[in-house]
Amino acid sequence: MKLLVQLVVLSLILVATTGTACAAPVTRAEFEEWRGRFVADYRAAAQADNRAEPGATPWTAAQAFNTSLWAEGIADNALDELYAKHTLFPPDRAKYVTPAGVLLATAIQNSDFAGDGGSLPGEKLHKKLAKQSVEIVYTKAWDDGDRVDEFLRKSFKRAELKAPAGGKLQRDVYPFLVFHRVDGKLYLAAFSREFLEIINAITTMQIATQSRPDTRVPLTPSARAS
Repeated sequence: MKLLVQLVVLSLILVATTGTACAAPVTRAEFEEWRGRFVADYRAAAQADNRAEPGATPWTAAQAFNTSLWAEGIADNALDELYAKHTLFPPDRAKYVTPAGVLLATAIQNSDFAGDGGSLPGEKLHKKLAKQSVEIVYTKAWDDGDRVDEFLRKSFKRAELKAPAGGKLQRDVYPFLVFHRVDGKLYLAAFSREFLEIINAITTMQIATQSRPDTRVPLTPSARAS
């Protein structure tokens, strides 16, 4: 039986299967510009983390990642929950299994633009994204033929991994991220479950390699998309 890693991350349950090409396609340059902002936000937030200090200011992802997250999205909920579980930033000492949030940030840093998936009305993805449009971007953060590639092909039940043609959103085919444009720039709105399968794959392999107990924590009802 395949091990499923129940990440402490808010994952979209998308009900749409096809994007609508009502906006200009997202380009590689736009994605890479956003990726740079996210990585910079993550590094700055990790360095500034002072939760152990008396009287520390309450931490929120919306504030810490204000240059890369869409304020009206749900990606901040995912990062807030990871932070609350002490799994968003690197631990003070080595652990057998790398925390989910660290894997998530690493996957984003290593992600390459794999194609545009079109534009969708936000309400088709999640009620909190209502009345706004979102952009789908396919991303790749693994090498062809490696163990992550094999894990994803099995998870998606595909002989090979190939991003759908431009402007189309298809489920259980290829990892993707969900964005919203603000003043022409991309901001992360949500993580798809397909993207989180990258982290599932790496965590599962770590657990198997180290022969350690499965310490994964399921999502709480208040932080899980319906």
